[in-house]
Amino acid sequence: MILTLICAIPYEGFERKWAANWQFLYREILAKADGQKIFSPKFTYAAFQIRNRWMVDHAVRLIAVYNGTPGGTRNTLAYAQKKSIALRIIPG
Repeated sequence: MILTLICAIPYEGFERKWAANWQFLYREILAKADGQKIFSPKFTYAAFQIRNRWMVDHAVRLIAVYNGTPGGTRNTLAYAQKKSIALRIIPG
């Protein structure tokens, strides 16, 4: 099995408000990824949902860290289940 890392970025500059060390790690991951896809040139709430659906639509399998709270992760997991995507949830 070949694992491909595509970084699905909701909007340009997603990491700008993070601490410097997290931004550094983020850039390192982007540099090593097989590709990136940016969904919006600027912040919008819709960019997150569009990104999440795209990830499910392009996945064979989904691994999620999820703490059970409502929000984007829950919506993404529900969408994956609806599409019968193989799913592994890690309690978070």
